[in-house]
Amino acid sequence: MTSRSGTALASILAEGYNDRPYVHGAVERLGIPGIRFVDGPRGCVAGAGTAFPVPMARGATWDLALEERVGEVIGREIRAQGGNLFGGVCVNLLRHPAWVTPCGAPSSRQTSQVTGRLFTP
Repeated sequence: MTSRSGTALASILAEGYNDRPYVHGAVERLGIPGIRFVDGPRGCVAGAGTAFPVPMARGATWDLALEERVGEVIGREIRAQGGNLFGGVCVNLLRHPAWVTPCGAPSSRQTSQVTGRLFTP
């Protein structure tokens, strides 16, 4: 018998990583489609999505109209791949230099003002 992690690894090696949305919570017999997760944060990574600059670089422009257009394109690409949940919101308000790590580097974190304006409705 193959372990779940072994099955997942075999699937990734055979089919590729993030080539399609990951389905969670679907109940086929009840007609519940579930959540269809697609990762980010530089755009739709499923299929042949556009690779945008990381959120930190986009946030450094302070261009809210540009971010709105990028978001619209990402949304269209996610839906075209069958996704309905985008995992690309990557916001870290790192307030201490010791926190500037590889995990924090690609995030939007210039100031709380720009982060609030770019990533809240």
